[in-house]
Amino acid sequence: MRIAVQDANILIDLEFAGLLDPWLQLGIETHTTDLITQELRDGNHQQAISYIQKGKIIKNVLSFEDLVKVVRIQKAFQPGGASVKDASVLYLSIQKEATLLTGDKALRFQAESVHCEVHGTLWILDKLIEGNLIDRAIAASKLEYLISLKGSKKRFLPEKQSKERISRWRKEG
Repeated sequence: MRIAVQDANILIDLEFAGLLDPWLQLGIETHTTDLITQELRDGNHQQAISYIQKGKIIKNVLSFEDLVKVVRIQKAFQPGGASVKDASVLYLSIQKEATLLTGDKALRFQAESVHCEVHGTLWILDKLIEGNLIDRAIAASKLEYLISLKGSKKRFLPEKQSKERISRWRKEG
């Protein structure tokens, strides 16, 4: 993979876990949309915003024509499925032939239905381990921390797979 488009929940997970720097060290060109950038601003996610402002994460400003296409994609979701912001990252992923990184279940389902490669936070942690950017014990600790936020913050981590990885990483680490 050479290009990834990140949804807000992935950028927030990376920010909360202190993993934005290691992610960028993987050398994967990382994009998001102006709609996601605004969502990060609204949530006061200063570190993620700083990476966008510095150009380390590329913000794609959608034109009116792009937004019309985004709304079409959003309307294709099941009722109550995804927001226009969610549809914007799927649209960008399709346009750039990029991997979509999100934890949002409805968005993942929609991406898979149009044959867009899609992954989440667990996959990112796997890649950081494979790239020797973090060790297994650190990955397990970071994932446990993100899970601990689940009650107070809207996190999208699959419980069973998360526990399996933590257990495996602790044994291997």
